[in-house]
Amino acid sequence: MTANTEVYRPRLLIVFLLPLLFLAACSDSTTNPFTPPEVEPSWSFMTHSRNFRSIWSFSADDIYAAGEKGVIIHFTGSIWETMKSGTTLPVEAMWGSSPDNLIAVGGSGLAIRWDGSEWKNISPGISNDLNAIWGSSPENVYAVGDNGTIIHYDGSSWKNILLEGLSADLYGIWGSSAEDIHVVGDYGTIYHYNGIAWSPREGAAQRMLRAVWGSGASDIHAVGLYGQIVHFNGEGWTGVDSGTYEDITSIAGTGPDNIFASCDHGILLRFNGISWSTVYSTITEKLHGITAVSEEEFYAAGYLGTVLHYTGSLWGEIPDAFSQHLFSIWAGAEDQAYAAGMKGALLSLDDGRWNMIPNTTVNSLNAVWGNPGDEVYITGFGGTMIRYDGLEWISEPVSDQIELNSLSGTYSGEIFGAGWFGQIMHYDGLSWNGMDSGTEAILRGIWAASPDDVWAVGSLGKILHYTNGEWIDMSGVTDFLLCGIWGSAWNNIFAVGYLGEIIHYNGVEWSRMESNTNRQLYAVWGTAWNDVFAVGQEGVIMHYDGSEWQAHHRITAATLRSVWGTGPEDVYAVGSNGTILHYSAE
Repeated sequence: MTANTEVYRPRLLIVFLLPLLFLAACSDSTTNPFTPPEVEPSWSFMTHSRNFRSIWSFSADDIYAAGEKGVIIHFTGSIWETMKSGTTLPVEAMWGSSPDNLIAVGGSGLAIRWDGSEWKNISPGISNDLNAIWGSSPENVYAVGDNGTIIHYDGSSWKNILLEGLSADLYGIWGSSAEDIHVVGDYGTIYHYNGIAWSPREGAAQRMLRAVWGSGASDIHAVGLYGQIVHFNGEGWTGVDSGTYEDITSIAGTGPDNIFASCDHGILLRFNGISWSTVYSTITEKLHGITAVSEEEFYAAGYLGTVLHYTGSLWGEIPDAFSQHLFSIWAGAEDQAYAAGMKGALLSLDDGRWNMIPNTTVNSLNAVWGNPGDEVYITGFGGTMIRYDGLEWISEPVSDQIELNSLSGTYSGEIFGAGWFGQIMHYDGLSWNGMDSGTEAILRGIWAASPDDVWAVGSLGKILHYTNGEWIDMSGVTDFLLCGIWGSAWNNIFAVGYLGEIIHYNGVEWSRMESNTNRQLYAVWGTAWNDVFAVGQEGVIMHYDGSEWQAHHRITAATLRSVWGTGPEDVYAVGSNGTILHYSAE
């Protein structure tokens, strides 16, 4: 027994100590901390082109437009701001009783409510799409949708209303009071609620009805496919000649003789109390919503970010920057950036959201540059030069013959611009003045290392260098069009262009680099000599790590026109159809 005990004692000791050693190792958080895996930065979409399905107004400076992918934008009187809706489902319709009580409904039973500070989910818990909404008060709201869906909201919860024999998809609802409500839908369906019960109404409609609105209980219009309009005079529904075969999608007015309806292909209809007439706008996109602000002010919204504004005589387009081609981006600090493009498209980044700044110009904007502080400069066609002073956008006096394609500045506040026919402009902090470039070549890019060390590039491999008070031609390294230029220092400069051309300046001479792409490259920017991005045709993004250019994974086929950032993991690229990409580790 003694011998056996002596043999097994060490083994028992080891078995006893092992758990203690394990616990000690696990509890030592100081010497063995848990290190979470690093997240590799990647590119992601920040914006998409937008299709609006609905628009609602409380006043001239309080307007909402909403549509696919849960997009909701809000006009405050100065900017169209993008809201955090909390959903990616399509928003089909909106109704509100006050600025702090707006309800939006949409796909898969979506229902959200704006309380003046945020959108909150008030879903009724159904799966059918909801296509329209109307209420007489915050405690008496109805929404209608697919498969004969009618639901009622009392301010706190939804109740399903089941009507025997009703299975048609419903698309419109309007009432003159809580006891007089009309619903329309597929196959010319019309139902009426008298405050007690719902009942079908015989009508002249044969095809789908998309919307309904009235100026009173005995003056109601319903509109639909192929130009169909039916009118209720208090006794019955009769067909009306619309004068068009376009699909009519929405209707709104301020009285019996001031009504507008929206249609496909950018067409609108107007009713003057006697007959309907066709009104042509400047766009061809499908219009899907209309709202009346006052007798002389209406808004309409539709596909590809279309927003139209009527001011008493004509309908004018408010170009949606999110659907325009974007040509330039500049970022001054994290969460501070501006992007600009066609038709005066101008966007600003705020709290992670891109907002649209309207009415600065209708000219296309080609370049953005910001100085230390709040000043931002944007230039474009027709002598356009606008400056943001931290409070408002101001037009700068520049000849309308000046058309600049690129801007670059120095920390001293001086800015240089390059453009068509060898145009180079210089801003000394007080005014813009022309410089003699010695060429009539089209200049596409410019970069300033200092006020006396500036480079410009352009057509047929044109390279200009400004030093000692004059511009010197240093072309010869390539014949390809050069579109963009950027440097980390005076002796480390990159220029990019057509067919994947990338050239590099080392402080002595320019030389060609192996780019590993044959796509057109339009812009270049970086944070250091070994962290450089180039973007271009068909969404190509190339990155230089100090030894070679490598392609990043493409997430879009959109052409990218500009790239800028604030650090290695905070980079933006912009391009066709409002595309904005962000490179980060988030």
